[in-house]
Amino acid sequence: MVGLAKVLAKDTVLANRWYVAKAKARVWLRSLAKNGFDHSESIERYLDRLIVDNVKKNMSPAEVFVLLYATYLHDIGKTVNEKGHELLSRNKILKEHEKFGLNNFEAIAVAEVAYAHADEKEKPIKSLDCECGIDSLSRDRVLDLQFLGALLRMLMKSITHLQEQSDSGQEKIRSTSHQVY
Repeated sequence: MVGLAKVLAKDTVLANRWYVAKAKARVWLRSLAKNGFDHSESIERYLDRLIVDNVKKNMSPAEVFVLLYATYLHDIGKTVNEKGHELLSRNKILKEHEKFGLNNFEAIAVAEVAYAHADEKEKPIKSLDCECGIDSLSRDRVLDLQFLGALLRMLMKSITHLQEQSDSGQEKIRSTSHQVY
């Protein structure tokens, strides 16, 4: 299996920056109980399993860098307010990009991919700049933010659906366990 970390490791500078940022993410996300670091780490693991090896092999280290950053920062707006957190996350990433270890160009890419986990009505995938060339990241090719945003959204929708099914199943278990036979 080709892991996202293996793809990222092709660029040692980006890989090192990512591992430093991931360690700091524990602090950035500490005030979020449900959607904190563990939630983001689970999403990273799911992405690694969801994305087939052939697709991962064709991703650039820069694309993995942006996707992983967006994975960990997609709910950072919940530190401001739960409602509308998708847009708040985008804005917080753009405003506080230096705190997150990103330059301005990187912050734009990460913020847009993170914002893509919003509903299609709020943030259409097609509204993402399809070919974002970021000087410090994409030395050899442009980044496909639509693709990265679609990956994150698809996974988030799948997780939400599974949680709803699980919650519904728990309700059925609770209601039937109180029945008297």
